[in-house]
Formats: sequence, C-alpha cells, structure tokens
Amino acid sequence: MSVLIRLDKKVFLWNWVDLPVKDSFPRPGRYLIRVIYKSWLRKEFVAPQLRELLALWADTPQIASEPVWIDVSQ
Repeated sequence: MSVLIRLDKKVFLWNWVDLPVKDSFPRPGRYLIRVIYKSWLRKEFVAPQLRELLALWADTPQIASEPVWIDVSQ
C-alpha cells in the first residue's frame, strides 16, 4: 500500500510545462533551469492507514532537481 507510484528500472513518470521562452528568457544568454518538488499533501487528508508511509508530505523539505543549462541565441 502506498500513496506513491512505484517506478521500476527504466520506468519514468514525467510532466512538462510549456515555458514561453520570450517571457522567461528576455535576451540571449545562458540560463539555468531547476525544478523544485514540493508536496502540499497533508497527512490528515489521507486515509489513516496511509499516514505512516514514506511519502512527500506538506511538512517534508522540498527536493531540488539537478540543474539544466540552456543557451538562448536569439
């Protein structure tokens, strides 16, 4: 029983965001993008039998991804 989705080797779960480049990167240059994982799920909002499972709860510290560098040329 888990509140998480099990990911086996070579299995990925992803999400994406359409990021308008013009608004986010106003001029040419090198930019660093990093994703911050933060849960807003509070233990008291899940079934009692799930509350002691290892999960990202609202009071869990955020997790930062590795940085990804992009170069904008125009």
